[in-house]
Amino acid sequence: MKRITKGERLFDIFNIIILIFVCMLMLYPIVFVVGRSFMEDTYLAKNPLVLLPTDFSQISMKGYEFIFNKQAYIMNSYLVTVSRTVIGTACSMVFTICMAYVLSKKRYPGRMPLTLFVVFTMWFGGGLIPYFLLIRGLGLFNNFAVYIIPGLISA
Repeated sequence: MKRITKGERLFDIFNIIILIFVCMLMLYPIVFVVGRSFMEDTYLAKNPLVLLPTDFSQISMKGYEFIFNKQAYIMNSYLVTVSRTVIGTACSMVFTICMAYVLSKKRYPGRMPLTLFVVFTMWFGGGLIPYFLLIRGLGLFNNFAVYIIPGLISA
């Protein structure tokens, strides 16, 4: 069994202190937001820098009631997110696998230009305005397919 030297022990203690500090830095914004989500608006206006509510009569669940209310459309947002993820991933896998199969065959005559086209789009993007014009030109504006079709094949 290897004996730990004083330098190694000091290094471990220093690392632990630094990592605890980093963890506190990472957790502070989360605690701040969650703590403030339980406070009344008037209490927040009077005490803008409070981390957690100190006056328990000012604790409120109004924000959470609003979020999970049927009129807030939060469940519809989650449905769109899950649908986009599942459908988009499945379609992207199918199209990418089909293209990869074709590009893996040496006898395919258009393999090199197609490969260069895919690699070129990986290196260079058109930008936001041409992307918007493409989406509008394809008729995907205000359409669920806008989440699926542009990402069908990825380099």
